[in-house]
Amino acid sequence: MTVRLPWSGTCFVCGEDNPHGVAGRFVVEDGAVVLRTIPPVWFEGYRGQLHGGIVSALLDETIGWACTLARGRFCVTSELRVRFLRPIAGGGEVVVRGRAVDVGDRRVTGRGDLLDVRGRRVASADGVFVPVSHSRHARVVEMLRIDGRPARPTDLPMVESAARRGDGGENDD
Repeated sequence: MTVRLPWSGTCFVCGEDNPHGVAGRFVVEDGAVVLRTIPPVWFEGYRGQLHGGIVSALLDETIGWACTLARGRFCVTSELRVRFLRPIAGGGEVVVRGRAVDVGDRRVTGRGDLLDVRGRRVASADGVFVPVSHSRHARVVEMLRIDGRPARPTDLPMVESAARRGDGGENDD
């Protein structure tokens, strides 16, 4: 089963109101957060090679969503280590898959891969993500949209699980 995730209007990766971004959409498939998108050729650093910052942003955002869902609260990047395995050109579809690996109260570690249209891994990343405060989480939810309307907390699969666990953490209000 595939579950679509909400998006923010101005986000570089998923923002539909950002004319300079990727305009991707995140879904959850088989326990992983997945992004399918076509980065435009003007995101290339050298002809035929996506800029490393674009590759990093795609991995960062996808792994961040995976950690957010696993933790039950939005998480921000604390560390990100990216490995560039082979060049990939803009203008073609890429698939990014991210998963949370270890979920703790104060940090979540995640891992992701960026695949080309043939399914070859062209980059991978590992990261450490930190949950935001409950009040900041609520403010982020207010900025999200889904299906052309403002998102509700029930549109986020992580909200109910976080409430059931009674999660704490160093960034609580």
